[in-house]
Amino acid sequence: MPESHKSVTLHKHAKSGWLWCGIDQFAERGLAMIVSLILARILGPSAFGLIASVSIFFGVASQLIDGGIGQRVLQKEEVTDDDCCALFWCTGLVALLCSSLLILLSGMIARFYGNPQIQLIVIAMAVNIFLASASRVQDHLLIRNLQFRVVSISKIISVIAGCITGLVMAFSGCGIWSLVGQLLVATLVRVGYILVVMPWRPSKWPSWVAVKGLYEYGLPVFFSSTVKILADSLINVLVAKRSSLEALGFLDRGRVVPQNIGNSLAGIFSRVNFPVLAKLQFDEMALRETYIKFLRISSAIYFMLMTGLAVCAQDVILVLLGAKWLSSVWFLRASCVVFSIFMIFTANTELLRSKGRTGLFFKYNMISAGFQIVGILIGMFWGVKGMVIGDIAARGLICIPLVMVVSKISLITVLCQLRALIRPLAGSAVVAAGLMAVRLTALPLWPRFILCCMTGAGIIFLYWRTNGFNPADLLVANQRADKLYK
Repeated sequence: MPESHKSVTLHKHAKSGWLWCGIDQFAERGLAMIVSLILARILGPSAFGLIASVSIFFGVASQLIDGGIGQRVLQKEEVTDDDCCALFWCTGLVALLCSSLLILLSGMIARFYGNPQIQLIVIAMAVNIFLASASRVQDHLLIRNLQFRVVSISKIISVIAGCITGLVMAFSGCGIWSLVGQLLVATLVRVGYILVVMPWRPSKWPSWVAVKGLYEYGLPVFFSSTVKILADSLINVLVAKRSSLEALGFLDRGRVVPQNIGNSLAGIFSRVNFPVLAKLQFDEMALRETYIKFLRISSAIYFMLMTGLAVCAQDVILVLLGAKWLSSVWFLRASCVVFSIFMIFTANTELLRSKGRTGLFFKYNMISAGFQIVGILIGMFWGVKGMVIGDIAARGLICIPLVMVVSKISLITVLCQLRALIRPLAGSAVVAAGLMAVRLTALPLWPRFILCCMTGAGIIFLYWRTNGFNPADLLVANQRADKLYK
């Protein structure tokens, strides 16, 4: 395939992938968030603080299971059956060890937080992470082959099944166990579907060469990502221990909307962008063109959505959670800032991984984690809000050297990235001005909330029409790609 046409063809796959990933992320996180908001109206802040307090253990376990080696299957030019068998047996064995260890330590974790109910929750979630590992190879092969439609359908089906289970359990009086039941059913349905539609099965024991090749790439990703998760979750542990589960509940529910939106967008862009950028890693001009296009799109969506949420934070909390959760307003606004910075950091580290520069990825993930830990510990002297501000400052500072190192290993200069962010920032300013004007009216809560949603959606739509993809360019790109395939 001529290199001048290669990026055009991959752009076509990327747009299709964004569409399907967007659908499954909306189903997966959107429906799950709706169920959690329903439960938030039934349960108090302490219940959600309880779940958030153990998130650190399962974040680390997930990183241990993947070990960074799954990314190698996506990044590698040629993947053999030996690679797939190595991925299957390695992740399966580590999943079994992690699940067993968490079950054994569940009593100790419950005693650490002084809440016996945590023990059973940890056991149930430990079983879930083992089950989820069963289809990991098939998932990565589907994504590598850009078969996003199959992956998306599996998630949509599983999320619907899980949400139905969660709602039935919630209205049956199961309380916080509705979330656990929802998670287990969704995992079982998704794994079952993937194993049926993707025929790959392990045919042999892995060779040492294949295992070594996966972990040579994956270990830097694994260690740095694990430390990053520890840094991200440190604030949960400190708030639960030094303040209260109720305070952690307000923090957790305050970030639930930006977190679900931010992680959904990250899931959409990362799942599509990483394999596309990896295929262009040896064509610097095509890589630069594609990366900048991806950055413009992702930053515009992130910045404008997070700006809208921050401006309307109080109304969002009142409508979705009720007046008893108003203490979460400040945390919602802070989380909007966090996920705007997160987008820039993720885009740049994704580029490092796509070029196989896992050493640099490891370095900057470790530096970022170190900055976050220091920022949170310093902020601890000013309470929960001080820790959040310290976390935000650390995240912002690390982006400066990260963008500079990307400019050294590619044609993507600092100025190039700054130029790509100008229009998204201007669009965010227009969103903020429009929503502030609506909020100055004397309308009641619900009419004001609906008008804010319509105004924000209208501004984003106009921005997309004037600054997004030109439909004529899309038609030409698709025609050229179709000819290449024929």
